[in-house]
Amino acid sequence: MSNISSSPEFANPNQPPDTAALTTTPTATSPASSRVFDTNSSPPDNKSARDLSLSLVPEVPPTTESTSSLWHDVQLPKMHIAKPGPKMRQNGSTNWPHGVLAGGIVIDILEHLSGTSRQRDWSIALWLQEHYIIPFGRVERLDGLIVGSMDDMDMIHLAHERYVELIGLRVTVQRLWVPGLEPTYIEPGSRGPVQVPALPTRFQQIVWRASDMYSRNGIQVPRKGQSAGEWTDELGWDRKIWMVPGAKEETNSLGKASSC
Repeated sequence: MSNISSSPEFANPNQPPDTAALTTTPTATSPASSRVFDTNSSPPDNKSARDLSLSLVPEVPPTTESTSSLWHDVQLPKMHIAKPGPKMRQNGSTNWPHGVLAGGIVIDILEHLSGTSRQRDWSIALWLQEHYIIPFGRVERLDGLIVGSMDDMDMIHLAHERYVELIGLRVTVQRLWVPGLEPTYIEPGSRGPVQVPALPTRFQQIVWRASDMYSRNGIQVPRKGQSAGEWTDELGWDRKIWMVPGAKEETNSLGKASSC
């Protein structure tokens, strides 16, 4: 069968004769096959579309005092940046000149130093446990433990320096001393290097955990030591102050010490 459009009688009179035979019936094509992308040409100019979209964005009202919109009430969040506590006492009090150690920092130092692979850390952890955990039975984080001598203060500083070395400078914001009961004097380096006691001959490393301090065999460990009263520190926390049993009682403003 010949193509109908190629016959002269069906040809378009306004179409040139040489192109009339080329006219064919259009075939259905998919939209995907009909798209042709020219990668050598530049993309179309969408400036007019962008201008139209920008014109639809409402203007933000200025944040002036006379503005009654919600934008006037927007405020930047308030931030509090913690700072390390002072190394020396600033309030002028003279009781407990070697300082009052914060119970929470003792717990954290012990848990980290007892789990390292250095024997020197084990020695420091064992010393802390024997001098500032066992004499008190158990220690709460808000307790204050009275430091009895300059030698103890030097060892505590050494333990804290090693703790910061392990964890990082971010832990310096954690108070080593009860706020307001820091040592009244500090002589860094004037007494020479601190002598760390040697480990016992038969020593087995056991990672110390605070949970082991509170109960043994299902029974709560009782509190020991001498209570020196209560103290509201400079940050507003209520503290219980403790001293080692049998230690010399110092003059203080918290009242008479009592055995516990």
